[in-house]
Order: sequence, then C-alpha cells, then structure tokens
Amino acid sequence: LAEALKVNQTLADLNLHYNKVGDRGAKALAEAVQVNETLDGLNLYENAIGDDGARALYEAAKINQKILKVYLGANTTSMSLEEEISSSDQSHRIRI
Repeated sequence: LAEALKVNQTLADLNLHYNKVGDRGAKALAEAVQVNETLDGLNLYENAIGDDGARALYEAAKINQKILKVYLGANTTSMSLEEEISSSDQSHRIRI
C-alpha cells in the first residue's frame, strides 16, 4: 500500500481506521506521505501506532504541506509526544 501511495495520482483521502498498522506500517506510510502529491487526508485511528510511527508521520506531514489532516487518535502514543504535536504549529493538521 505504501509503495502504491508513492505514485498515487488520484486518491485524496485514505481511511485505515482499525487496521493494526503499527509503527512499522506507519513508518512505511510516512515515507509515502513525504512524496505523495494528491493525498490530503489520512485516518489512522486506533491502529496500535506508538511514538516511533507517529513521529515519522508527523515529520512527513511537515515535509509535505499538501496533506491537510492526519488523524492518529486512540493509538499508543505517549503523553509527551501528544503534547509536543498538540503544541506545534502543525497541530491543526495532525490530530492525536
């Protein structure tokens, strides 16, 4: 999926709600988010994503300003990372 997203030219919104993506999958998606030119929304609600995966997505979204929203609610991120993201200038785009 992540490899396909790298070359995607049509998909604008991807909902992977409840899919057990985990950190490994989140990191792969983060690589795709960095280069994808059409995706503007990514829902990863409740996917067992921890700090490593969430941070990778956060950094990818900072690189790719096209993506308007990344939703990471109900994952396994730490309070410190949640506070960092919530207080950043990207908090309107990345929600935990």
